[in-house]
Amino acid sequence: MQMLTQGNLQQLVLTTVAFGWIGALTVVITLALLNGDINMRGVLEKKPLTRAGELSPERVQLMVITIAAAATYLTKLPSWTDATKLPELDTAWLTAASVSNGIYMIGKGLRVLKAWMDNRPTSP
Repeated sequence: MQMLTQGNLQQLVLTTVAFGWIGALTVVITLALLNGDINMRGVLEKKPLTRAGELSPERVQLMVITIAAAATYLTKLPSWTDATKLPELDTAWLTAASVSNGIYMIGKGLRVLKAWMDNRPTSP
């Protein structure tokens, strides 16, 4: 069994404070979402809206990848033993998140370009 030194105690306190802070933020944000204080209406819809309720595939896949990567990362925390660093995120999830964000940005850029092309003035 490892002895509790001053350095270990400081590390334990910092880790506890960090997890407490993250936990408190999670509770506050979750309660705000459940109470309706944070408006989530339309978060997955195309912007600008072309039809009411039309989902944006880019936004949906970005949300799915983000939630899946976060869930995978959170499953590593119970077995995490090294308090000097955070658990590693698998490169496959990092790659998937990067590609997902790229797909979202390209889709958004194409929609903005199309809107600009549709609304630009024509020369006389």
